[in-house]
Amino acid sequence: MLRKTTAIAIIMAITVSAGILGDPEMRADIQNIIDMRFDHRYEEAESFINRLRDEYPMDPAPLFLHGSNLQDWMLHLEDYRRMDEMNAYLDSAINLAKIDEFDPWNLWVIASSYGYRAIAQAEQGKYLQAFRTSSEAMSYYDRAYESPPTRAESSLGIGGYNYWKSSKLGFLKYLPFVPDRRGEGIEYLTEARNDSWYSRDAAIHALVYVFCEEGQLDSARALRDSIAQEYPGSLLPLWYDLAIAEADGNLENYFGVVDELSCALDTLGDEQAVNRIIIHLYAASAAAQLEDWAFVCLHCTAILEDRIPAWAVEISKGEIDNLRGLAVRAAEEGAACPKF
Repeated sequence: MLRKTTAIAIIMAITVSAGILGDPEMRADIQNIIDMRFDHRYEEAESFINRLRDEYPMDPAPLFLHGSNLQDWMLHLEDYRRMDEMNAYLDSAINLAKIDEFDPWNLWVIASSYGYRAIAQAEQGKYLQAFRTSSEAMSYYDRAYESPPTRAESSLGIGGYNYWKSSKLGFLKYLPFVPDRRGEGIEYLTEARNDSWYSRDAAIHALVYVFCEEGQLDSARALRDSIAQEYPGSLLPLWYDLAIAEADGNLENYFGVVDELSCALDTLGDEQAVNRIIIHLYAASAAAQLEDWAFVCLHCTAILEDRIPAWAVEISKGEIDNLRGLAVRAAEEGAACPKF
């Protein structure tokens, strides 16, 4: 059935949509941008998107791609100083797409733009606002889902919303007026993985974390490996390893994962300054639980003896204070840890 839907989507995309997302000849270019983002080549993707904006100034898709690329870039760096710029691109995409809501791809752009805005609001701790924005996204995803060209693409947003809303309200799932839609969410995400043009890798990414939440760690590992094979230079598989290790609950395995991730981040220097602080703190904390004080000292000094950019220090004051406290504890336990 899903394969049949995809075949219909190809035909309908040719006849219904005039935008670049619905143009089969543009799919390779759009996928190229997606590949750049999964490989963390965000600046290169930004340049490519700028060329699309110049060539298609009345198409909302390049504006959406610009905003979503910025969001992924900020998440990668844990640096949200370009949030206003991202919101401006997404707002422009929404406004331009709303001119023609008969185009299913425009509905999908509106929905996805609201979705990225909701993620950004949640990152800023604006949870009520994020919930409202997510609800707005869902109203457009539902409409886009009804059209064959955008059905599978819309499954990504619908699936993620249904799963995580049910998961986070799990303590209410036994009440009759609070349906448990986690299984439904997984089905939608699987549809996006199997049948979408542009949402396949994002659906795999989402399913890794869903399967960790569900305790289906073998399934999470299999999807992790598929991303590692397709994007061998990406850090994402190491982040997936962290999620899997957290779900597994084995402290020694967890320490091994964060230790490996910290080494990978150290090679990237200031680009990953905030993540370096966070992951070295994770590693030092795990080592303290294992009472391996030499490793506690190693991970604390990796940050405390380094010249961390001022902007990253400002963001991470609490984490740096915790590293100082762990360094003191390591010294008290006999490790050769300097005073900071």
